Amino acid sequence: MLAQSGKVLKLKGPYKGPVQGAKGAKGPSCLAAVSKLLGTGRRSTTLGATRFAGSAGSGPRAAPSNVWVVEADCAGQACVQPINMMLWRPAASQPATIALWPLNGTPKKIDWVAGKSTQRISDPALADGVQLSVLAGSRNTAIVLSVLPKDIDPTPSGRLLQWMAAHGCRGQVKKLVRLLHN
Repeated sequence: MLAQSGKVLKLKGPYKGPVQGAKGAKGPSCLAAVSKLLGTGRRSTTLGATRFAGSAGSGPRAAPSNVWVVEADCAGQACVQPINMMLWRPAASQPATIALWPLNGTPKKIDWVAGKSTQRISDPALADGVQLSVLAGSRNTAIVLSVLPKDIDPTPSGRLLQWMAAHGCRGQVKKLVRLLHN
């Protein structure tokens, strides 16, 4: 269960009675941020819970379950750690080109070789608002980065979930919810 404060509460079922520690803290609701991002229309002032039938990394795409791995074929927002990010692609049969568009300066070109499904990018130019463009064949995917602030722990937690949701990192939020659920 996810408390309004962002605290993750694990329950073992069957469970009956009030949930200890479920009271929300003052300030923005973690639950509201996650609900808004994932498109759920239900409103709750205290607590949210969900069950997952599948597991992370299962299904036809088999994306890595690590919340810090950015899917290179999904355009939009991506949450990354400072100076270091990992890109992943489901089809690695052809080479790709990554263009890193720093806020100041010229774009940097990174070659992504055929047969390699991951590509690490370690660059001090990774900052909020920096754009990546991944060109593979005729497909060009644009990704805008949000960099984790130093005061937020990168390990899976309700606070990390709230930060990722607030920055629109939808795919990573889904992974993190699954990790917190398990």
